[in-house]
Amino acid sequence: MKTDGLVNRRAEIEANVETMYAYGAGSTQQRAFHRGRIKNGKNFVARQTDKGWQFAPSKFSGYSDNDTSHMNKLEDRDGGVTNIRITQILGEPLSRGDTGYEEVDQAYCDYVREHGFTPSRHHQGRKYWLL
Repeated sequence: MKTDGLVNRRAEIEANVETMYAYGAGSTQQRAFHRGRIKNGKNFVARQTDKGWQFAPSKFSGYSDNDTSHMNKLEDRDGGVTNIRITQILGEPLSRGDTGYEEVDQAYCDYVREHGFTPSRHHQGRKYWLL
């Protein structure tokens, strides 16, 4: 199990979500990284701020001090263990059918459209941990 470097506190998750959000308007490399992670993700940490909704995949959110330097290490990282860790810190994610899910999922769809792409389709639907 690939547990080295997992987050331990809510603040670490928040920092990773903010980092991913900033990449959406960052350098060409950062925007490409953002697009790939947001477009293809299934499990996200989401938060609503005065800037609007922000999303980051659990695999990115669940490791401490994450940034684009970890792009080449993604194969060595495990989204399953980050999902467990994030749940330990934030509680259970919203899943399709849960109260509030449709609102957050619509916000995600609006977010990707604002960034100029379409999300990948997933048969089981996306999940969202809320900050």
